[in-house]
Amino acid sequence: MKVIALGGAGVMGSFAARILAGSPRVGELVIADRNRVAAERLAGELGDKCRAKIIDAGDRERIESVIRGFDVVLGMIGPFYKYETI
Repeated sequence: MKVIALGGAGVMGSFAARILAGSPRVGELVIADRNRVAAERLAGELGDKCRAKIIDAGDRERIESVIRGFDVVLGMIGPFYKYETI
C-alpha cells in the first residue's frame, strides 16, 4: 500500500508516520511537509520505504498532483480549522 502523510513531519504527523513505517502493509510512505529538514530527517530515520516531499498547503493544485496514485492520504496539516474542513 502507498501512503502519503500531509504534514507528516509535524508532531501528530510524525507519530502517525512512525506507526505506518512499521507496518508490513505499507510498501511506500511519503512524508510530505513544508519543513524540508524535518521531513528528510524523519524519512531517513524510518528507512528505505520512506521518502520526503516538500509541499505548501496553500498550493491546492500542487497537493492534488502530489496525492495522485496513493492508496491512502493522511491529512495532518495545521491549523486544522483551516486545512481539515469538510
